[in-house]
Amino acid sequence: MLFERTADAVMVINNGLFVDCNDAAVNLLRYENRNQILNTHPSDLSPEKQPCGRSSYEKANEIIALAFEKGSHRFEWVHKRADGEVFPVEVILTAIPMGEKKILHVVWRDITERKQAEIALRESEEYLRAIFQASPFSIAINRRSDGVIVDVNDTYINNSGYSREELIGKKPTDLDLFMDFEDYARIKEMIYRDGFVSGYEIKKRNKQGKITTGLVYSRIIELRGEQYILSLVIDITEKKELEEQLLQAQKMETIGVLAGSVAHDFNNLLTCILGYSAMAPERSAHRRSSQT
Repeated sequence: MLFERTADAVMVINNGLFVDCNDAAVNLLRYENRNQILNTHPSDLSPEKQPCGRSSYEKANEIIALAFEKGSHRFEWVHKRADGEVFPVEVILTAIPMGEKKILHVVWRDITERKQAEIALRESEEYLRAIFQASPFSIAINRRSDGVIVDVNDTYINNSGYSREELIGKKPTDLDLFMDFEDYARIKEMIYRDGFVSGYEIKKRNKQGKITTGLVYSRIIELRGEQYILSLVIDITEKKELEEQLLQAQKMETIGVLAGSVAHDFNNLLTCILGYSAMAPERSAHRRSSQT
């Protein structure tokens, strides 16, 4: 009853051939009855070659011998249904004594959905990795427990001047990346208190000593059951320089306006002085004429 009613495909191998199977195996392979499966070699129900490129026949014989030697063996295999569809299975082979010889108890479990999920996950990871690396902003992932850098993107490497090998496994303070240690301490405090940092302005120094200004955005994330700090730094050095130039221009404009105003008032004063100076000789002559 266990053999027949289990949901997994169960088969028996004797002398390298399938000599028995349950209905689940017939249904899994989409055959009409078990007689179409019996007395076949595992490679007869498989594509000619496995994904590794090896012959299914040779590899099946090798695995069967290994199962007899170890007593049990678990592995993944690619089989072929009656309609030609190829699908992946997880196989468990168990050697069972039968008188003076041993037979193999075989369990197949269809892992098509699991493989599809693995492919989707891998594609998603590749997609996110591509975004991570292509970002124009410096991105770093640090362990929350000790602050050690576990990953950085290419922009971070280029901006810092350090190689990936020099960065991974180090703390930002080990590399003297912060101009002011108080900035690092403040960011760490906010992360532990609030779980995030939003737009904190810092000055950083790269390996060559170049100083830049950046805005830090950090957040605690969880990966594989462990907490990390994901940090993104937007370089605003050029923006700060432009702001400084604009501020300087505004100061010069203010001085210019003030100087123009002073010059205008002084010009008015000079006009009065010159006017009175021109009138003074006439008034003096008129006064002498009156006295005469």
